[in-house]
Parts: sequence; structure tokens; C-alpha cells
Amino acid sequence: MDKPFSNIGLRIFLLVVTVFLIEETVRLWLPLAILGEVEVNSVERSLVFNPADAELNFHLAELYHMFMLANEEKSEALYVKSVELNPLFSSSWLGLTEMFVENGEKEKAYLHLDACLS
Repeated sequence: MDKPFSNIGLRIFLLVVTVFLIEETVRLWLPLAILGEVEVNSVERSLVFNPADAELNFHLAELYHMFMLANEEKSEALYVKSVELNPLFSSSWLGLTEMFVENGEKEKAYLHLDACLS
């Protein structure tokens, strides 16, 4: 008698996990599919008008990095510029560090994190 109840519990658990994964996929990728290039173009145009905005530099670097829209050097340069414009903007430090870790440059990531915490 325990078997049917555990089977139902497992099915409910798998259903919940499946719904969660579908929701996350839609939440993360649907905006890119719909807006993707438009958003990148919009941020690039905004950056032309306000190149000293650390958040705009960060957002463009993040778009390039996460969606592989440009080469790594361009993403890194935008992250670094964002850090230079606002050293207290932690998202830029974290994005830069994440990019280094993903590329296997752990020593470089460590140095940047150390500089951030100093």
C-alpha cells in the first residue's frame, strides 16, 4: 500500500520540477527571443549618448557575455570600463569574475575579486 502513495508523490514532485524548469526557461529566454537584438541595439545607442554610465556599460557587457553576441574582449572591456566608472558597482565585478571563471582563467578571476574586496 505504500507503493501507490510514493508513486503519486514522485509524480507530483516531477511535475512541480518540470513546471519550474519550463517557467525558468520561458522567463530567461523568451525575452531574448522576442527582444534580443532590439535590446542590444537600444543599450548600444544609449551608451553612445551616455558613455560614462557604469550601469549601461555593465548591461551591454552582460548581454554580450551571456548571449555570446560579441567577442570576449569586448565584454571584458565593457565590464572593466564599468568598474572604472563606478568601483562600488558590485555587479560589474561579479560579471567580470564570472567571465574569467567560465574561460578557465581562475587566477585572473581571483585577482579581480581580491581587488574588489580591497
